[in-house]
Amino acid sequence: SLNDQAQVEKIKGDFEALNDAQKAQIPKELTAKLEQAVTKINQLVQQKNDKEAADAVTKLIDALPGADSLQLSDKAKVEEARAAYADLTDAQKALIASEKLEKLTALENEIRKLLTECGDVNGDGNIDSLDALIALRYSVGLENLDEEHFLKVDVTKDGVVDSIDALDILRYSVGLIDCFD
Repeated sequence: SLNDQAQVEKIKGDFEALNDAQKAQIPKELTAKLEQAVTKINQLVQQKNDKEAADAVTKLIDALPGADSLQLSDKAKVEEARAAYADLTDAQKALIASEKLEKLTALENEIRKLLTECGDVNGDGNIDSLDALIALRYSVGLENLDEEHFLKVDVTKDGVVDSIDALDILRYSVGLIDCFD
């Protein structure tokens, strides 16, 4: 067990400190047993590290809200959890419960849905300067919007589309803000 790690490492260190003549006097079965113990300790340490890494990602996923209460302001946390999962080794990924991964995937899908519901006025899948232009044109009476598009462009959710909405869309498109609040 890992409780034996210090003892095994000490024995290994003592053995490695011996000269070749001294090592030759140690029975082969004892050196083989030492090698097996070192290998087992290394495996146990790796398993412990794998579990800790997987637990850290699970904790990130658990801290995320449910899909029903997800907001665009949660986007960075969802992305952080996905990046942490992507950084895991295959062995570590296998330790993540499937329902945790399903939750993360559902949240990513919900974020994509929220992004298309808010700010992406022209429906091209991107929130960019063209969407800001539509908002600005609407705010000065140069553009007409149906109710669906009005709701997408009213990113401040104040029931009015004005230059503030256009500015927020533009700020989002260049990364100055990461969500519409």
